[in-house]
Amino acid sequence: MSDRAEAALSFQSAATPHRMVQLQRDVDTVRTRRRELREAIIEERRAEKLRIKEARKSEELKAQAQERRQCKETRKRHRPPHASAWGTTEHFLMDSFTLHGQDDDCDRAMAAQLGLDDETYRQLKSLEGREIRPEDYDLLGRLDENLKRETLEGKCLHVFPTEVYELGSKEPASCGICLDEFETGEVLRTLLPCGHRFHRSCIDRWLTETSALCPVDKINVAEYRACLASSGGEGLS
Repeated sequence: MSDRAEAALSFQSAATPHRMVQLQRDVDTVRTRRRELREAIIEERRAEKLRIKEARKSEELKAQAQERRQCKETRKRHRPPHASAWGTTEHFLMDSFTLHGQDDDCDRAMAAQLGLDDETYRQLKSLEGREIRPEDYDLLGRLDENLKRETLEGKCLHVFPTEVYELGSKEPASCGICLDEFETGEVLRTLLPCGHRFHRSCIDRWLTETSALCPVDKINVAEYRACLASSGGEGLS
């Protein structure tokens, strides 16, 4: 074999490992780029799912806020006056309170505001849009009895403690009468012995004009009041 042929063969033998190394590097580079691309695609999909989830949550929060506003406005429009001014139950039903298809939360809030149990409220709601029949008089009589609940005098409400609300202090974070969330700086009153809290203005009006029962659990707070016990019942109207 000539010297030139031997030199060419020697160069080829030396170059082959170098090409194999370079080829392996190219393969590794392609694999790395494919992996990076795949990870980027996965990350983008995760980010898109997160954006969709956050958008849905935002829409749900907006819808819930809108429902609360609508419920609040509806309750304001149909807020009953003082029981002594209601007159006959028929007049109250026809002229002072129109029941619409509200959600369960609004129904419970309206029932509590009227001092009615859930069953009586549902029966009352069934009277909407039709004339009062003789068989309805029993329900109307029970409604009259519910409207004539005992109330408290404002001068004795001081036995129920008050506090200034601070964000994140305790639960629940909303008033069971007006359904508004508590805000920092608002004055709350706690009923005893049940411990339910309300805006002071809301619960004071409730106790003096509507009922001595807690709007949430229907406990008669008048029976707990030390001032009533010591004065032999003074404060009831």
